[in-house]
Amino acid sequence: MSWAALGWAGKQRLKRAADKLVLIALADRHNEESDLSYPSVAWLADFCCLDRKTVIAAIDRLEALGLVADSGVRVGKTGQVKAYKLTFSGTLETVPKTEQFQKRNSSTFSKKQSQKRDTEPFLEPSPPIISSSDEMSPASVSAENDDSPLTVDELVEDWNALATQCGLPTVAKLTESRRRRAQARIRQYPELEAWQRAFACIRGSPWMQGQNERGWRADFDFILQDKSFTRLVEGTYGQA
Repeated sequence: MSWAALGWAGKQRLKRAADKLVLIALADRHNEESDLSYPSVAWLADFCCLDRKTVIAAIDRLEALGLVADSGVRVGKTGQVKAYKLTFSGTLETVPKTEQFQKRNSSTFSKKQSQKRDTEPFLEPSPPIISSSDEMSPASVSAENDDSPLTVDELVEDWNALATQCGLPTVAKLTESRRRRAQARIRQYPELEAWQRAFACIRGSPWMQGQNERGWRADFDFILQDKSFTRLVEGTYGQA
């Protein structure tokens, strides 16, 4: 959390209440070390009590206004969740050091916030880790099993992020059938590298994004198929 970012977001005069709420939510998740904000669309929708389409439309308008910019960095288990840069100036030193601020910035408050985030619904992207090569990668956090490299909820969120960027169908409802098939694929391919290769194959294939004779597009059910996913990992699907 950045008090400077929150103060900046609160001062912005926007026509739509949804835009203001999404901007404040992005500011609430601003990380001062990386200077980025990287909440998932699912988390934003839950935090703002808005539907997914409204959140995406609000972000688009905020980008058009120059208040938010896509940093080009991707986080999440398969590297599909966008990390945004908020175009504000100022540092924490500009925020009045009131007694209330000092109290809320204490270690006790920080611990409570950390515990709260651990119990928040659905997926919240983990804070990025800056490697020796200055590249950003997410810390591993599992909502279902701490020993699992990828959970079904994380897979759904990363798929929806990819689908939104590539114009593919997003997952509106995670049925029990879909969950079982997703779990089967994760057990079959537990390595994150396999999922990253599969997603990269879809991202780099106009054919799978609808540029084919039938106008067919890849969807979530498609990647859950054993044969299809294997070909995606191998990079051989949709080669014209």
